[in-house]
Amino acid sequence: MICYGFQAALISIIMIITKGRGAAREVVFNSEKSIINVVDYINNTFFKDKIIAIHNISRVIVDIEQELTIPVRDSKFRRLLSRKLQDNFGKNSCKKVNFNYWIIRGYSNEYSRSMVKKEQSSRSSKQTEESQIKKKQTWHKNIHRQDRGYKFYIDKGLTHNEATAKLEERNNKWLKSMQNAIIKDNTINSRKGKTKDELILKHGEIKAINIITNRLCKFKGISNMQLEFIKNLVCFCNIDIDDCLFGANEWFIHKNGRIFYYDFMYDQKLIEFNGDFWHMNPKTYHADCVNRVTHTSAKDKWLEDETKSQVALDSGYNIMTVWESDYRYNRVKVLTEVLNFLK
Repeated sequence: MICYGFQAALISIIMIITKGRGAAREVVFNSEKSIINVVDYINNTFFKDKIIAIHNISRVIVDIEQELTIPVRDSKFRRLLSRKLQDNFGKNSCKKVNFNYWIIRGYSNEYSRSMVKKEQSSRSSKQTEESQIKKKQTWHKNIHRQDRGYKFYIDKGLTHNEATAKLEERNNKWLKSMQNAIIKDNTINSRKGKTKDELILKHGEIKAINIITNRLCKFKGISNMQLEFIKNLVCFCNIDIDDCLFGANEWFIHKNGRIFYYDFMYDQKLIEFNGDFWHMNPKTYHADCVNRVTHTSAKDKWLEDETKSQVALDSGYNIMTVWESDYRYNRVKVLTEVLNFLK
C-alpha cells in the first residue's frame, strides 16, 4: 500500500464494488471504511499514472460514496469516477495534456506543468509529415473524417447508390445530434454572450431556435490550418507581412452587386485556401454529394468557386487555389508551388 499521508485515516467511507451478474456476481472490493483502500483500488485497477496524495481526489471519492448506497458494478464505478472528476476539475481532466490530470493525482504545480509540456512535446513530434502521408494512404477506422466522403465508400467497394445512402445516413445522424444540442445544451450559445434560456426569454422559443441553428450551421471564419498556412507562407516566401491582406483585412472585389472575399492577396495575386469539407474537394466528394451543414451540392459549390475565380481574373488578378488536404500532407511542396506563383 502507498502511504498517502496520515490525514487519510481521518476520512472513513463505505463502498462495495462487484463484478459479474446473477450467480457469477462477486465482490471485488470492499472499502472497509478507509479512503486509502479506495485509492489503492483505483491505482491498481484504473489509473496508470498513480495517485501519490489524496488531498485533491478525496472529496471526489467521498462525493461518489454518497451516491453509492448499495453495491455497484466496477464498470459503473469507473464511469461515475470519470464523471465526478470532470465535474470537479473540468471536462478534459482525464487527459494527460491537461494540467488538472496531474493535480488530481497529488503532484505539485511545477511537476504538473513539466509533465503537460512533456506530453505536448511528445504528441507534437508524432505529427510528422511522414506519418501524415502514411495516414492519407491507409484507410482505417481513425482516418481523418474529412477524407471519409463519397470516394472513401467507393474505394471500400460500395456502389454509387450504396455510397450515397451511406453519406445520407451520416448526414441525418449529424443533424439529429445537432438538434439534440439545440434542445438540451443550455450553454450552446454562451460564447456569444447569451444562453439558450436567455435567447428564449428575449426572442421567444421559435426565433431563439432559429438563432441557435444559424450559429451552428452557418460558420464563417478562418480555420487554424488556414492561419498556419498564411504564417508559413509569409516566412517561406520572405514576404513583408505589411504588404499582404488576409484575415480581418481580406481583399474583396465588388462586382454585379456582389462582394467576393479572397483569403490572401499580395502584389496583384490572390490565393484561396479551400477547406476540403466546406468547398467539397473533388478528390473526396462526388458532384451529387450535399454538404450536411450548408445543404449545398458539391456541383453548386464548385460553380460558385469557379465564378469567384473568374471575377478575380476579369478584374486583372492572378489567382491560385490551395486545397487543405494537399497542404496538410505535403506542406513543403505546396509552399514551393505558391512561392513560384508569387515570384
